[in-house]
Amino acid sequence: MIFLSSARSNEVLAEVRDELGQWAHDHGVDLWRFDDPNTPKEYWVRLGFPASAAACLKKVDECDLYLAVFHGAYGGSRDSHAASIALTDLEFFQAVSAGKKIRFYIIEPHEPEEELKALLTLVRTVAPETFGGSGSAGHVLRLIEDDIARHLDCPELRTTWRTRAFRSYKSGIVRLRSSELDSVEGLQVLPRGVCAAPTHRSADELESAISVLAAIEDRSEKESQLSALLPELAAVPYNDRSCSPFYSAWDHFCEGWLRATAWRGHHNALRLGRLAMLNTQMVVRCLLASGGDRHQIAAQPLPPEAKIGDPTPWLRAFSLGGALASEYYSLAKEQTIRSSKEKFLRRGLEFLHVATRVRHFMREDERHGFFAGLAAIRGHIYLELRDQTLDPVAAFEESLRLRKDAGMRGAALAEGKADLGHALVQHGLWKRGHNLLLEGVEELEAAMSEGFAARAKLKMAEYYLRRWRIRDAVRQVQEADAICNLHQIRRREASGTLPHLALQFLRLVGSRFPKLVAERTESGYQYRVE
Repeated sequence: MIFLSSARSNEVLAEVRDELGQWAHDHGVDLWRFDDPNTPKEYWVRLGFPASAAACLKKVDECDLYLAVFHGAYGGSRDSHAASIALTDLEFFQAVSAGKKIRFYIIEPHEPEEELKALLTLVRTVAPETFGGSGSAGHVLRLIEDDIARHLDCPELRTTWRTRAFRSYKSGIVRLRSSELDSVEGLQVLPRGVCAAPTHRSADELESAISVLAAIEDRSEKESQLSALLPELAAVPYNDRSCSPFYSAWDHFCEGWLRATAWRGHHNALRLGRLAMLNTQMVVRCLLASGGDRHQIAAQPLPPEAKIGDPTPWLRAFSLGGALASEYYSLAKEQTIRSSKEKFLRRGLEFLHVATRVRHFMREDERHGFFAGLAAIRGHIYLELRDQTLDPVAAFEESLRLRKDAGMRGAALAEGKADLGHALVQHGLWKRGHNLLLEGVEELEAAMSEGFAARAKLKMAEYYLRRWRIRDAVRQVQEADAICNLHQIRRREASGTLPHLALQFLRLVGSRFPKLVAERTESGYQYRVE
């Protein structure tokens, strides 16, 4: 792990940190920085300075390369320290005392504050051989990337943009750590070694606080407020039976957080990620239903109906299997190693089996809609597995039939048409597939169904690409991106349909054409040249 230390109160340093973080993310480099976008600012505020400082210093102890970047600012964290010492100062001498490999850099022009000037004097005295160089922000970034490449013995990290681009596409959008993602422990809320914030609130008081936050309409604000509550809620273990009065609060917290973040994805986040939250909720719901863990409730025979009692907790636990299956499918799409992809897909099928057990507790009039969703997930997994013994077309046909039986209309039915059309195209059934895709795309655009419409248009783009109608394929990608931009959806969240290289190729070709902007109208989305 590589530790990045610098102030962020300086605009130049903030930009350098963000650029380096993105570079590390794109190349699969394990770079730790306190301002990682996956860790909300509210989390650190709620944690407080002493615990935050302890977390950062512990990461210094765990790293094998320590990078410090200086410009002019000493660091605003000094205001929180009893002796007015910034974290940058503390981190550097922690690295020295721990014997870490150190490199430091200076961004020019350089007019340091007095405290920073004193620190740099000490740095040059204590470790003069660790100086990595100075220059403009761009030059320093290149120096850091070169030093990381040498440290990792990966010279390919500094290659031509074409090679880097191909490597980036090949490795996928994110590098997933399977051992952390596929964990029955669920949430990984706090850095190791940092205690959760003690809670003095009862289960009812926490329930009340969560209800207030869940009522916030702005999804981004709701996500931030709920995330800020995590350190306190983490003081109540969700896997300890003695804390059973708090299970309902945990369940409602997970449900609120998942709804708040559904629009953003969060599939790849190792901390506060959707899979971690769903795993936590599954543990909680299994405990609420039977007092057992998620593997027991998934694998063991159901108890006699007379011993079940209230079926609601069982229904809620089993129904969560569909969400977990969908999440494993989403993660599988981002895997580049075939064995890892298949592992996640097979795990998704296991949770589909868990979800089917809900039929014992669900009213008959509710089953069609629920099982239509399960059939759609099964079809997507079958497509990704590329197993000749599995039939994705049959799964999507079942999904569309069940949607009609459930009386679904509008976007729900249109999505089923687009899914089935895509599967038919994949299997070379062009005419029927194209017709269903056309119907699905037009209806989703008319309903202005945000991410569903964007994904359906990418499926249409694949059809045109397979038919060598490049201009039409490019147009569909441009319109899908315009929808994502209108609703502030990350374009990554709408991908997974086209292979990454094909999608990037179409976007590259599309860069030669005027950019499109999507607008809402009474008849649905309309597109105009920007």
